[in-house]
Amino acid sequence: ADLVRAAGGDAAALIAEIAPDADPHGYDPKQSDARKLAQASVMVLNGLGFDGWLDRLATASGFHGIRVIAASKVTPILHDGSPDPHAWQSVPNAIAYVKAIADGLAAARPADADRIRAAAAAYEVKLRDLDSAIRAEMQAVPPGRRTVIVPHRAFDYFEHEYGITFLAPLGTNADAEATGSAVARLIGILRRHEAEAIFTE
Repeated sequence: ADLVRAAGGDAAALIAEIAPDADPHGYDPKQSDARKLAQASVMVLNGLGFDGWLDRLATASGFHGIRVIAASKVTPILHDGSPDPHAWQSVPNAIAYVKAIADGLAAARPADADRIRAAAAAYEVKLRDLDSAIRAEMQAVPPGRRTVIVPHRAFDYFEHEYGITFLAPLGTNADAEATGSAVARLIGILRRHEAEAIFTE
């Protein structure tokens, strides 16, 4: 939703299906969601298998607008042959998201295409500054002190982009249960590598 708001500027009226503090993995759409979607002219999905429920809801609601896959311009990381859907965690990927979103919004609102593209370009400048800031911050952290524990594998794109090691007892599905062997393996890694931080979601 934040990327759509930034890419669309004041040319797009945005309705986010999921509140900022809600968990998208287990979201259960309501009847009101179907009604809102049926009236929308554009639907933006993450893609990469992250929000299949939204695609199904669009079909059930009779949505006839433009479908925009935000991750359509990124190269996915694969886990056991399936794409990791958390691609926005890399700032260069977030820039690709904004470009894909802007293209879709401009196609839906040709009269506002210039405003949409200007808003997206301005936001891209901010994202490039953010990318530079992250890289500068990471230079100050010795490579041996860049191990972080998280609940599930949601940060692989950030890891690959910025040289941090994220360890998790769960795969990319936050709804899965951690196995005893996965937890034991993680404890062993914690003891060997002396992880600097543990982040809970």
